[in-house]
Amino acid sequence: MASIAFDVHFWHLREKEAENIKDLPGLPIKSLPSLFDFFSYGYCYCGLLSGPYFQYRVYRDMLDNPHTGQIAVLWPALKRLQWVPLLVGVSLSLSHYRSSFMTTSEFYDSSFVDKILFVLVHFIVFRFRFYIGWALAESACIIATLGAYPDQTKPRPGAGPTVALDDDNRKDCQYNFETVHNLNIYNIETGTSLRPAMRYWNMTVQWWLSAFIYRYWLRGLPNVIRLLLLFMVSAFWHGIRAGYYFSFMTTLISTLGQDRFLSNFSPYFRGSISSKVFHFIANFFAMRLYEYSSLGFILLDLGDSMTVTASLHYWGHIYAAAMIVLWLVLPSTKRIHEKKVN
Repeated sequence: MASIAFDVHFWHLREKEAENIKDLPGLPIKSLPSLFDFFSYGYCYCGLLSGPYFQYRVYRDMLDNPHTGQIAVLWPALKRLQWVPLLVGVSLSLSHYRSSFMTTSEFYDSSFVDKILFVLVHFIVFRFRFYIGWALAESACIIATLGAYPDQTKPRPGAGPTVALDDDNRKDCQYNFETVHNLNIYNIETGTSLRPAMRYWNMTVQWWLSAFIYRYWLRGLPNVIRLLLLFMVSAFWHGIRAGYYFSFMTTLISTLGQDRFLSNFSPYFRGSISSKVFHFIANFFAMRLYEYSSLGFILLDLGDSMTVTASLHYWGHIYAAAMIVLWLVLPSTKRIHEKKVN
Protein backbone atom coordinates (compact mmCIF):
# COMPACT_ATOMS: atom_id res chain seq x y z
CA MET A 1 0.00 0.00 0.00
CA ALA A 2 2.90 2.31 0.73
CA SER A 3 4.34 1.44 -2.66
CA ILE A 4 1.22 2.35 -4.64
CA ALA A 5 0.94 5.58 -2.65
CA PHE A 6 4.43 6.49 -3.84
CA ASP A 7 3.43 5.54 -7.39
CA VAL A 8 0.46 7.93 -7.35
CA HIS A 9 2.56 10.68 -5.80
CA PHE A 10 5.27 10.25 -8.44
CA TRP A 11 2.65 10.22 -11.20
CA HIS A 12 1.49 13.69 -10.12
CA LEU A 13 5.09 14.89 -9.90
CA ARG A 14 5.79 13.66 -13.42
CA GLU A 15 2.65 15.33 -14.71
CA LYS A 16 3.68 18.63 -13.14
CA GLU A 17 7.38 18.05 -13.86
CA ALA A 18 7.92 19.19 -10.29
CA GLU A 19 11.13 17.17 -9.90
CA ASN A 20 13.77 15.65 -12.07
CA ILE A 21 11.91 12.50 -13.07
CA LYS A 22 15.20 10.63 -13.43
CA ASP A 23 15.62 10.86 -9.66
CA LEU A 24 12.29 9.15 -8.94
CA PRO A 25 12.63 5.45 -8.06
CA GLY A 26 10.48 2.64 -9.37
CA LEU A 27 8.63 1.96 -12.60
CA PRO A 28 6.33 4.82 -13.65
CA ILE A 29 2.66 3.91 -13.79
CA LYS A 30 0.87 4.53 -17.09
CA SER A 31 -2.31 5.89 -15.52
CA LEU A 32 -3.81 6.52 -12.10
CA PRO A 33 -5.26 3.34 -10.56
CA SER A 34 -8.98 3.21 -9.89
CA LEU A 35 -10.41 2.09 -6.55
CA PHE A 36 -10.93 -1.36 -8.06
CA ASP A 37 -7.31 -1.43 -9.27
CA PHE A 38 -6.16 -0.41 -5.82
CA PHE A 39 -7.92 -3.30 -4.08
CA SER A 40 -7.08 -5.77 -6.87
CA TYR A 41 -3.38 -5.01 -6.48
CA GLY A 42 -3.50 -4.99 -2.69
CA TYR A 43 -5.27 -8.36 -2.49
CA CYS A 44 -3.50 -10.10 -5.37
CA TYR A 45 -2.96 -13.65 -4.06
CA CYS A 46 0.60 -13.86 -5.42
CA GLY A 47 2.05 -11.55 -2.79
CA LEU A 48 -0.69 -11.39 -0.18
CA LEU A 49 0.59 -13.92 2.37
CA SER A 50 4.35 -14.28 1.93
CA GLY A 51 5.51 -12.01 -0.87
CA PRO A 52 7.54 -11.41 -2.91
CA TYR A 53 6.90 -7.70 -3.13
CA PHE A 54 6.08 -6.36 -6.58
CA GLN A 55 5.28 -2.89 -7.83
CA TYR A 56 1.84 -1.90 -9.14
CA ARG A 57 3.34 -1.45 -12.61
CA VAL A 58 4.60 -5.06 -12.52
CA TYR A 59 1.07 -6.20 -11.61
CA ARG A 60 -0.42 -4.21 -14.49
CA ASP A 61 2.20 -5.51 -16.92
CA MET A 62 1.15 -9.05 -16.03
CA LEU A 63 -2.49 -8.27 -16.82
CA ASP A 64 -1.77 -6.26 -19.97
CA ASN A 65 0.88 -8.47 -21.56
CA PRO A 66 -0.64 -9.85 -24.82
CA HIS A 67 2.04 -12.57 -25.04
CA THR A 68 1.31 -14.23 -21.67
CA GLY A 69 0.30 -17.53 -23.23
CA GLN A 70 3.65 -17.85 -25.00
CA ILE A 71 5.77 -17.44 -21.88
CA ALA A 72 7.38 -20.67 -20.60
CA VAL A 73 6.65 -20.99 -16.89
CA LEU A 74 6.95 -24.67 -15.93
CA TRP A 75 10.74 -25.05 -15.93
CA PRO A 76 11.44 -21.67 -14.26
CA ALA A 77 8.89 -22.53 -11.54
CA LEU A 78 10.39 -25.97 -10.95
CA LYS A 79 13.88 -24.47 -10.87
CA ARG A 80 12.85 -22.25 -7.97
CA LEU A 81 11.66 -25.38 -6.13
CA GLN A 82 14.78 -27.49 -6.66
CA TRP A 83 16.02 -27.16 -3.07
CA VAL A 84 12.62 -27.45 -1.38
CA PRO A 85 12.69 -31.26 -0.75
CA LEU A 86 16.06 -31.00 1.00
CA LEU A 87 14.98 -27.93 2.98
CA VAL A 88 11.77 -29.65 4.07
CA GLY A 89 13.65 -32.76 5.11
CA VAL A 90 16.15 -30.80 7.23
CA SER A 91 13.40 -28.67 8.78
CA LEU A 92 11.33 -31.69 9.76
CA SER A 93 14.31 -33.56 11.19
CA LEU A 94 15.19 -30.58 13.40
CA SER A 95 11.65 -29.43 14.19
CA HIS A 96 11.99 -30.37 17.88
CA TYR A 97 14.37 -27.42 18.33
CA ARG A 98 11.71 -24.88 19.36
CA SER A 99 12.17 -21.24 20.31
CA SER A 100 10.15 -21.73 23.51
CA PHE A 101 13.06 -23.74 24.93
CA MET A 102 15.20 -20.57 25.00
CA THR A 103 12.97 -19.08 27.71
CA THR A 104 13.25 -22.08 30.06
CA SER A 105 15.53 -22.55 33.05
CA GLU A 106 17.06 -25.59 31.37
CA PHE A 107 18.39 -23.35 28.58
CA TYR A 108 19.70 -20.72 31.01
CA ASP A 109 21.43 -23.39 33.12
CA SER A 110 23.20 -24.96 30.14
CA SER A 111 26.75 -24.04 29.16
CA PHE A 112 27.60 -21.18 26.82
CA VAL A 113 28.65 -23.61 24.08
CA ASP A 114 25.39 -25.55 24.39
CA LYS A 115 23.41 -22.33 24.08
CA ILE A 116 25.33 -21.28 20.99
CA LEU A 117 24.77 -24.70 19.42
CA PHE A 118 21.04 -24.62 20.19
CA VAL A 119 20.65 -21.15 18.67
CA LEU A 120 22.66 -22.32 15.65
CA VAL A 121 20.42 -25.34 15.01
CA HIS A 122 17.19 -23.48 15.74
CA PHE A 123 18.11 -20.71 13.34
CA ILE A 124 18.73 -23.29 10.61
CA VAL A 125 15.13 -24.43 11.01
CA PHE A 126 13.91 -20.83 11.24
CA ARG A 127 15.50 -19.59 8.04
CA PHE A 128 14.90 -22.82 6.13
CA ARG A 129 11.17 -22.32 6.66
CA PHE A 130 11.46 -18.90 5.06
CA TYR A 131 13.43 -20.43 2.20
CA ILE A 132 10.62 -22.96 1.63
CA GLY A 133 7.84 -20.38 1.86
CA TRP A 134 9.51 -17.92 -0.50
CA ALA A 135 10.42 -20.63 -3.01
CA LEU A 136 6.78 -21.70 -3.14
CA ALA A 137 5.62 -18.08 -3.40
CA GLU A 138 8.07 -17.32 -6.22
CA SER A 139 6.94 -20.38 -8.14
CA ALA A 140 3.30 -19.27 -7.77
CA CYS A 141 4.22 -15.86 -9.20
CA ILE A 142 6.01 -17.52 -12.11
CA ILE A 143 3.05 -19.76 -12.93
CA ALA A 144 0.88 -16.62 -13.04
CA THR A 145 3.55 -14.90 -15.24
CA LEU A 146 3.89 -12.16 -12.62
CA GLY A 147 7.22 -10.42 -13.07
CA ALA A 148 7.86 -11.89 -16.53
CA TYR A 149 10.06 -9.56 -18.58
CA PRO A 150 12.31 -10.16 -21.60
CA ASP A 151 15.96 -10.88 -20.89
CA GLN A 152 16.89 -7.79 -22.93
CA THR A 153 15.26 -5.53 -20.33
CA LYS A 154 17.73 -6.78 -17.67
CA PRO A 155 15.19 -6.97 -14.83
CA ARG A 156 16.34 -6.93 -11.22
CA PRO A 157 14.59 -8.17 -8.04
CA GLY A 158 11.89 -5.71 -7.04
CA ALA A 159 13.07 -3.09 -9.52
CA GLY A 160 11.77 -4.81 -12.62
CA PRO A 161 13.17 -3.99 -16.09
CA THR A 162 16.09 -1.59 -16.18
CA VAL A 163 16.21 -1.28 -19.99
CA ALA A 164 13.17 -0.13 -22.00
CA LEU A 165 11.78 -2.38 -24.73
CA ASP A 166 8.90 -1.68 -27.09
CA ASP A 167 5.84 -3.91 -26.74
CA ASP A 168 6.13 -4.85 -30.42
CA ASN A 169 9.53 -6.43 -29.79
CA ARG A 170 8.40 -8.67 -26.93
CA LYS A 171 6.65 -11.43 -28.86
CA ASP A 172 9.58 -13.71 -29.61
CA CYS A 173 11.70 -12.76 -26.58
CA GLN A 174 13.13 -15.05 -23.94
CA TYR A 175 11.53 -14.12 -20.62
CA ASN A 176 12.87 -14.40 -17.09
CA PHE A 177 11.36 -13.83 -13.66
CA GLU A 178 14.18 -11.98 -11.93
CA THR A 179 11.71 -9.26 -10.90
CA VAL A 180 10.11 -11.62 -8.36
CA HIS A 181 13.37 -13.33 -7.38
CA ASN A 182 13.29 -12.95 -3.60
CA LEU A 183 16.04 -15.17 -2.30
CA ASN A 184 19.61 -16.23 -3.06
CA ILE A 185 20.37 -19.03 -0.64
CA TYR A 186 23.99 -19.57 -1.71
CA ASN A 187 24.99 -15.93 -1.18
CA ILE A 188 23.25 -15.83 2.20
CA GLU A 189 24.92 -18.97 3.47
CA THR A 190 28.43 -18.19 2.18
CA GLY A 191 28.70 -14.46 2.89
CA THR A 192 31.52 -13.12 5.05
CA SER A 193 29.41 -10.36 6.61
CA LEU A 194 25.78 -9.64 7.42
CA ARG A 195 25.42 -7.43 4.34
CA PRO A 196 25.03 -10.35 1.88
CA ALA A 197 22.57 -11.95 4.30
CA MET A 198 20.48 -8.78 4.25
CA ARG A 199 20.96 -8.04 0.55
CA TYR A 200 19.96 -11.52 -0.66
CA TRP A 201 17.24 -12.16 1.90
CA ASN A 202 13.81 -10.87 0.82
CA MET A 203 15.52 -9.10 -2.09
CA THR A 204 12.40 -7.45 -3.50
CA VAL A 205 11.64 -5.69 -0.20
CA GLN A 206 15.31 -4.84 0.28
CA TRP A 207 15.27 -3.08 -3.09
CA TRP A 208 12.15 -1.09 -2.16
CA LEU A 209 13.60 -0.02 1.19
CA SER A 210 16.86 1.01 -0.43
CA ALA A 211 15.35 2.84 -3.42
CA PHE A 212 12.32 4.48 -1.85
CA ILE A 213 13.34 4.99 1.77
CA TYR A 214 17.14 5.23 1.95
CA ARG A 215 17.94 6.92 -1.36
CA TYR A 216 14.77 8.94 -1.96
CA TRP A 217 12.77 9.64 1.20
CA LEU A 218 15.81 10.08 3.50
CA ARG A 219 18.00 11.85 0.95
CA GLY A 220 19.91 14.80 2.31
CA LEU A 221 20.32 13.38 5.81
CA PRO A 222 23.69 12.20 7.17
CA ASN A 223 24.42 8.60 6.21
CA VAL A 224 24.43 7.39 9.82
CA ILE A 225 20.98 8.86 10.45
CA ARG A 226 19.68 7.44 7.17
CA LEU A 227 20.97 3.99 8.08
CA LEU A 228 19.43 4.13 11.55
CA LEU A 229 16.05 5.27 10.20
CA LEU A 230 16.18 2.66 7.46
CA PHE A 231 16.53 -0.11 10.03
CA MET A 232 13.67 1.40 12.04
CA VAL A 233 11.43 1.45 8.96
CA SER A 234 12.43 -2.13 8.20
CA ALA A 235 11.44 -3.15 11.73
CA PHE A 236 8.11 -1.36 11.37
CA TRP A 237 7.57 -3.15 8.04
CA HIS A 238 7.55 -6.44 10.00
CA GLY A 239 5.32 -5.30 12.85
CA ILE A 240 5.11 -3.42 16.13
CA ARG A 241 6.46 -6.08 18.50
CA ALA A 242 9.45 -4.74 20.42
CA GLY A 243 11.53 -7.77 19.48
CA TYR A 244 11.66 -6.62 15.87
CA TYR A 245 13.23 -3.31 16.85
CA PHE A 246 15.66 -4.97 19.25
CA SER A 247 16.65 -7.40 16.49
CA PHE A 248 17.16 -4.76 13.81
CA MET A 249 19.17 -2.47 16.08
CA THR A 250 21.34 -5.46 17.03
CA THR A 251 21.71 -6.26 13.33
CA LEU A 252 22.85 -2.70 12.65
CA ILE A 253 25.55 -2.90 15.34
CA SER A 254 26.58 -6.39 14.26
CA THR A 255 26.83 -5.33 10.62
CA LEU A 256 29.08 -2.41 11.47
CA GLY A 257 31.21 -4.65 13.69
CA GLN A 258 31.61 -7.38 11.06
CA ASP A 259 32.47 -4.77 8.43
CA ARG A 260 35.22 -3.51 10.72
CA PHE A 261 36.41 -7.09 11.27
CA LEU A 262 36.85 -7.52 7.51
CA SER A 263 38.51 -4.12 7.24
CA ASN A 264 40.90 -4.87 10.12
CA PHE A 265 42.10 -8.34 9.16
CA SER A 266 41.37 -9.22 5.51
CA PRO A 267 44.46 -7.34 4.19
CA TYR A 268 46.70 -9.76 6.12
CA PHE A 269 45.32 -12.80 4.23
CA ARG A 270 46.24 -12.26 0.59
CA GLY A 271 47.48 -15.74 -0.33
CA SER A 272 45.27 -18.30 -2.04
CA ILE A 273 45.19 -20.65 0.97
CA SER A 274 45.18 -18.01 3.67
CA SER A 275 42.39 -16.07 1.96
CA LYS A 276 40.24 -19.23 1.91
CA VAL A 277 40.94 -19.78 5.61
CA PHE A 278 40.01 -16.19 6.36
CA HIS A 279 36.84 -16.51 4.27
CA PHE A 280 35.86 -19.56 6.33
CA ILE A 281 36.51 -17.72 9.61
CA ALA A 282 34.68 -14.62 8.45
CA ASN A 283 31.70 -16.68 7.29
CA PHE A 284 31.64 -18.50 10.65
CA PHE A 285 31.46 -15.25 12.61
CA ALA A 286 28.97 -13.74 10.15
CA MET A 287 26.54 -16.64 10.56
CA ARG A 288 26.88 -16.62 14.35
CA LEU A 289 26.15 -12.88 14.31
CA TYR A 290 23.21 -13.52 12.01
CA GLU A 291 21.79 -15.99 14.54
CA TYR A 292 22.51 -13.68 17.46
CA SER A 293 20.92 -10.67 15.77
CA SER A 294 17.78 -12.64 14.92
CA LEU A 295 16.91 -13.56 18.51
CA GLY A 296 14.53 -10.61 18.87
CA PHE A 297 12.93 -11.49 15.55
CA ILE A 298 12.36 -15.05 16.75
CA LEU A 299 11.26 -14.36 20.33
CA LEU A 300 9.39 -11.07 19.61
CA ASP A 301 9.08 -10.21 23.31
CA LEU A 302 11.63 -7.60 24.40
CA GLY A 303 12.09 -9.09 27.87
CA ASP A 304 12.72 -12.57 26.52
CA SER A 305 15.07 -11.21 23.86
CA MET A 306 17.16 -9.31 26.38
CA THR A 307 17.19 -12.22 28.83
CA VAL A 308 18.41 -14.69 26.22
CA THR A 309 20.97 -12.19 24.94
CA ALA A 310 22.21 -11.68 28.51
CA SER A 311 22.50 -15.44 28.99
CA LEU A 312 24.80 -15.40 25.96
CA HIS A 313 26.87 -12.72 27.74
CA TYR A 314 26.07 -10.14 25.02
CA TRP A 315 28.84 -11.70 23.00
CA GLY A 316 27.59 -10.27 19.70
CA HIS A 317 27.42 -6.72 21.03
CA ILE A 318 30.85 -7.04 22.65
CA TYR A 319 32.39 -8.53 19.51
CA ALA A 320 30.93 -5.76 17.32
CA ALA A 321 32.07 -3.04 19.72
CA ALA A 322 35.58 -4.53 19.90
CA MET A 323 35.90 -4.62 16.10
CA ILE A 324 34.77 -1.00 15.84
CA VAL A 325 37.27 0.07 18.51
CA LEU A 326 40.07 -1.84 16.75
CA TRP A 327 39.14 -0.14 13.49
CA LEU A 328 39.43 3.25 15.19
CA VAL A 329 42.71 2.44 16.96
CA LEU A 330 44.64 0.42 14.39
CA PRO A 331 46.29 2.28 11.50
CA SER A 332 44.43 1.77 8.25
CA THR A 333 45.95 -0.69 5.80
CA LYS A 334 45.74 1.99 3.13
CA ARG A 335 48.08 4.26 5.08
CA ILE A 336 50.42 1.33 5.77
CA HIS A 337 50.53 0.51 2.08
CA GLU A 338 51.24 4.14 1.19
CA LYS A 339 54.15 4.23 3.63
CA LYS A 340 55.64 1.06 2.10
CA VAL A 341 55.35 2.51 -1.38
CA ASN A 342 57.04 5.75 -0.33
